Amino acid sequence: MPDEIYAWVENGRELCTEIWRGLVLNKTIPDKNNKTFDVYAIYDPDFDKPWLLATPVKLKPESVRAIYKDRWPVEQIPLSAKQMIGAHRQFVHNPENIQRLPELALLAGSILSFLAATFPATATGFWDRNPR
Repeated sequence: MPDEIYAWVENGRELCTEIWRGLVLNKTIPDKNNKTFDVYAIYDPDFDKPWLLATPVKLKPESVRAIYKDRWPVEQIPLSAKQMIGAHRQFVHNPENIQRLPELALLAGSILSFLAATFPATATGFWDRNPR
């Protein structure tokens, strides 16, 4: 049972959110000093399943939805790192490399995304007469 239920209208559609507050991970030993998070299940009539979003910050459901919609550009960097430099194929077992490889992949992905966004468009082949 959720702690709160909240509904609002956005662009003519009624959205409903179920909120669970003050959660901890299942393997956490109970303690009043534990960091907690909230989970939002946002039901949108345009989708079959709700969006499940977790955040350590207490927000209004509209704000959580707005933040989620604005999150996609951030995900471009890991996507670039995985696909363009092949980081999706790397397997590491050393504890230091487990931390270092994602850091380097994110750095390389952000550099590649920046260069792609700032350099002029180039043709990818003879068929590409008007690159954008």
